[in-house]
Amino acid sequence: MLISKIQIDTITISMYVLSMDVYLFFKVQLPTKYYVSLFQQLVGNSNKATVVVNWLSTPFAAQYVRIVPKAYNNGMCMRVDLFACEDFQVPFLFISKLNDVSLPASPSTSVTLNCISKFSPQRPPGYEWRKDGSVLPDTKSSLTISYSSAIDIYNNSRCVRESISLRKVQCSSTYQCSVSLPGLQLKGDTKGNVTVILKVPGQPAVQVKQSDIKARSTTVTFSYSPGSDEAPIVSFYLQYQNKSFNINITLPGSLSSKELINLKPYTSYSIRMMAESVLGKGDWSSFGSFTTATAPPEVTVQAVNVTGVTSTSIYVEWRVI
Repeated sequence: MLISKIQIDTITISMYVLSMDVYLFFKVQLPTKYYVSLFQQLVGNSNKATVVVNWLSTPFAAQYVRIVPKAYNNGMCMRVDLFACEDFQVPFLFISKLNDVSLPASPSTSVTLNCISKFSPQRPPGYEWRKDGSVLPDTKSSLTISYSSAIDIYNNSRCVRESISLRKVQCSSTYQCSVSLPGLQLKGDTKGNVTVILKVPGQPAVQVKQSDIKARSTTVTFSYSPGSDEAPIVSFYLQYQNKSFNINITLPGSLSSKELINLKPYTSYSIRMMAESVLGKGDWSSFGSFTTATAPPEVTVQAVNVTGVTSTSIYVEWRVI
């Protein structure tokens, strides 16, 4: 209703209000509970029988009306009638705050933001949507946001890993809905955040087949399949070691195997791997182990002197050829 007139009447013979303050306000989702849209001081009765009519200086739409008596005769007693009409002639615009929502990181999921506004019916509003400050082509009162891929979210959102010890990566975007009444200077906007939880890679699968193990080399095979909430693998990190050394190798994410060379025969090695995406490094796999095969000597020797020393021993000299 558009409130335009307040009528004050007496209800007793001896008590009536001389003056009052009138507040018209509506409830909004702000740190303060209510937003006062109009305040006006009005004159009340001056005797026991007169009906006083006060016209508001500016008719206005409101959800609540509060009348605070300021001066009175014997007591604060009065009867009040509010006059309003359904045909809004004065343009107005109220906008509710956009809700913060979470978008699941799985295929074919979506969320809808609704820009809820109350406005003069004779002036339909125009809508403009922005994402992180950039104007979107949508011009309706609702906006549907769909999940496509983790890499798309990463490229178009603000992503922060919650902790190096956790796989979770929180990506968020701020959406703004601006509402205006064409031809008028009435405009308002509201903002809300859309959050998507992504993940860095988990542990890769690592294997060294017994048939691939040789005396001085072996082949390591590995794989990792990202989930719908993960980005493609860009790198693998391979670490292998024994008691005397530790070697780390960085490999392209497109590889699935790596030959290790220059190993020592009949030596035990430990091996593990880690995957990395644009979202960050994942978890190390558990250590696996293998032992290289035995091998014949790599050099040839020739005896140059063999001399008997006793009945049970001989003296031998040789050289490497």
